[in-house]
Amino acid sequence: MPTGRLRWWLLGLIVLGWAVEQYEALKNGPVLVYILADFDKSLVEWGQVAAIAVLVYSFGAVVLSRIAERYGRRPLMIWPVRIVSLNRLFA
Repeated sequence: MPTGRLRWWLLGLIVLGWAVEQYEALKNGPVLVYILADFDKSLVEWGQVAAIAVLVYSFGAVVLSRIAERYGRRPLMIWPVRIVSLNRLFA
C-alpha cells in the first residue's frame, strides 16, 4: 500500500478521473431537448431510461466485481475484447 506523497498523488488522480467521468456522463444536459426532439421522445421517457441504466449499472458493478475477485480482472477484460474482435471479424 502506497504511503506519503505517492498515496496522495494517486488519490488525486483517482478523484480527477472520477470528476472527468462525471463530466462526461452529465454533459448532454444542455442538448438533451434537441436529442429528445430528434428521436420523438419525452423527458419522462428519458428519465425512465436513465433510471433503468442506473439500476443495470449498479447490478453489473456488484456481479462483475464478484466475478473479478474470483477469476481475476485480466481475464474479465480480455475475453470480452476477444469476443467483440471475432464479432467484428465475421460481421
